[in-house]
Amino acid sequence: MDKYNRIPMLKKFIEVFVSDGIEKTNMRSLCKNGNISSQTLYEIYNSKDEIIIACGTYVTQHLEFELRSGVKNYANDNVAMGEYFFETFKKYKDEIRFCMQLMTSPNPAYKGFCDHRPDMRKWSNEIAEILNVNKDMFESNFRLFMSMMYYYCMTGDEEGARIQRYALYDIVKKDLLRTAG
Repeated sequence: MDKYNRIPMLKKFIEVFVSDGIEKTNMRSLCKNGNISSQTLYEIYNSKDEIIIACGTYVTQHLEFELRSGVKNYANDNVAMGEYFFETFKKYKDEIRFCMQLMTSPNPAYKGFCDHRPDMRKWSNEIAEILNVNKDMFESNFRLFMSMMYYYCMTGDEEGARIQRYALYDIVKKDLLRTAG
């Protein structure tokens, strides 16, 4: 059993990375903001890269679990499901911003770490099934929706995100009517 409770520590580290940027953050600032001695930090992690990978692993696993565990509650209701996604992204906005930093970092060790684009079609198909909509028609809307979610996380523009979400809900609704009729 790990003698360190790493989750609160990783959350603090993510805050520092989001605030200062991955490349500019050093071990000293992680220790200071994580309220941990450098000796203890080096007992747990060998390098900043190892910390970054641990943070990325935590975020991707945690966020995916949260989203997957909730979507089935919104079968056949694209608006309620979309709002669940939005509220989840809003709740974990800093974690998603951290992932965006990883995805855009010049360090090749982080490239694609939090990038779920290869899984996007799989996710889209699962959600289309839950919503009982045509998978092929839904995928492009889902990709637009996820882009809007990333936009919100990076800008904090809640009103712009609301306008974009509801426009997409209307498009999905029209697609549903078109495929039903």
